Amino acid sequence: MPHLHRAVRLLATLLVLAGGAGARADDISGLLYNTGEVASGNVDQKYLLKLLATSNEADAKALYRARGDAGLVNATAYLTTPHPNWLANSSDSKWIGPQQNAGLESATPGWYFYYLDVDLTGYVPGTVAVNGKWTADNNAELWLNGTKQVEEVAFAGYHSFSLFGVPDSPGSFHAGANEILFKVWNPGGYASGNPSGLRVEFTTATATPVPEASTLLGFGGLLAGGVGLAWRARKRA
Repeated sequence: MPHLHRAVRLLATLLVLAGGAGARADDISGLLYNTGEVASGNVDQKYLLKLLATSNEADAKALYRARGDAGLVNATAYLTTPHPNWLANSSDSKWIGPQQNAGLESATPGWYFYYLDVDLTGYVPGTVAVNGKWTADNNAELWLNGTKQVEEVAFAGYHSFSLFGVPDSPGSFHAGANEILFKVWNPGGYASGNPSGLRVEFTTATATPVPEASTLLGFGGLLAGGVGLAWRARKRA
């Protein structure tokens, strides 16, 4: 019987080690980009911008449900000069928007779609955790791979950040290509002085790497040996 107990303890230890193989969480912040972080001239190179033009938010949502991306038109994500009432730019992130100078120009009313592609090849999708802070003029939603993650937020004053997090629940992120979408609503009804903009700053991003084949094979061999040892000990007992 002592042989059996020792074998069972060994097998349990091997199972714990196998479960922890590849469980190290890596910093993947280099796969995500703050607004204004990568630019060519005064145009953001990481955020693709599209517009669904309308002054009625309910109509815009109904049109998008009916037509999807087919109802959108291409726009340019400029590193816009911030409106005087907006949170000041920093070295970490900057305002982007459809106009070059938010203090002088107005933006077309409608929903603005800011797409950010994230490639998670080599990472376990269900272990991804992303957190950040954001602000927008006027309201904004956060979507991941076609599913809304953060309901519409009204950013009062646009002079401070709000926090956000993207859940790491299974199915949220995918292996390989992923799409984070920030939808910004710009209402109509203004004769002038109606700019639109988005500011995003990722603060933490982690994910567990996919275990290497050699690691899995090594633990597979250990587990097989442990099972055999337990079986032999059981027979002797």
